[in-house]
Parts: sequence; structure tokens; C-alpha cells
Amino acid sequence: LGINRIEQIAVIHVWFTANNALGSGGGLTVERATRALKIENTTFVNNTAIRHGGGGSWLRNTVCFIKDTLFEGNLANNGVGGGVEGYDMRILVILNTKFLNNRANTAGAMELIEIELLIVSISQFLTNNGTRSSSCLYFSYIQNVTLRKLEISKNQATLQATDIDGAIYLQFCRRLVVSDCIFFKNKNKGG
Repeated sequence: LGINRIEQIAVIHVWFTANNALGSGGGLTVERATRALKIENTTFVNNTAIRHGGGGSWLRNTVCFIKDTLFEGNLANNGVGGGVEGYDMRILVILNTKFLNNRANTAGAMELIEIELLIVSISQFLTNNGTRSSSCLYFSYIQNVTLRKLEISKNQATLQATDIDGAIYLQFCRRLVVSDCIFFKNKNKGG
């Protein structure tokens, strides 16, 4: 499902399963939702972005709230963010959401770039794989990051990871708050 230039959208109780996009956003692509995008009680399973990122979902230039959602087994075949790729967003809030067994070249679970406010709370990131770098999460140019009550376990970067890659790769961020999180058996096999 590809959506461009819409004021507001709600995706509630929807299944995105075994979809393929030649470019980005195997399950869902949203660009320029001017007020808000709400994704709730939704499932993204085994979707593929063939050339670029966001195997489960690709989001750009929007305010987004993701709650009670599952991203499992999604693939960004030659790109980034196996579960989600987000770019140029004002606000992204993720609550009570699971990222399981997603794969990408970079950031098996999620890659986020140029976001003003990111809050991820009460969520799990398990067994995601970045085949080249950043096993689970990649954050760049995010003004304010809050990670609260997360389990980030058994994710791995496999082939060309650098020494700084691991569960989370974070660069050029202004403020980071991490509280009540579990990091367990994340691996960097390449660096």
C-alpha cells in the first residue's frame, strides 16, 4: 500500500503479509502525511523491499505513532531497515511493538534518519540481522531520543560490521535517554 500526500491516516487491525515492493516499503509506504499517521494493532510479516529500505514499512516526512504492532520476518533486500525505514520525520513514537527476525544490509529492525523526536517504549527487538552493519537499530541526526523499557536481544551484524556496530548504532544525535532497558547477547561478527 503506497500513500503520498495525505493529511491524516489511520492503519488499524491490518495485516501486511508476503508483499513485495520493487523500491521501498514492502508492506506500507507513507510519504507526506501532513498531520499524523497512526499504525495500531497491525501486523507486518514476510514483506520485502527489493531495491531499497523498509521491508515492512517506509515512512517519510510525517508524524507517526506505532502501537501494539508486530514487524516479523521482513526483508530490505539491498537496503536498510528490515522492519522500518524512517526519514525526515518530525515525531516518531513506538509503543508496545515487537520487531522479530527482520533482515537488512544495515539495521535489521529499523533505520531512522533526520527525526526531531523519537520515543520507543515497552517494545522488543529480538533476533534481527544487519548483514553488513548495525544488527538491530541505526539512528542518525535525531534531535531527541528516548528509549524506555526495551528488550534488545540476540540481534547480530554479520559480514562487514565495524568495531562500533552492535545492537544500536547512533550518530549525530543531540540528546539520548536510555532507561530500564535490557541488552542481551547482541553480536557483531564482522568487526
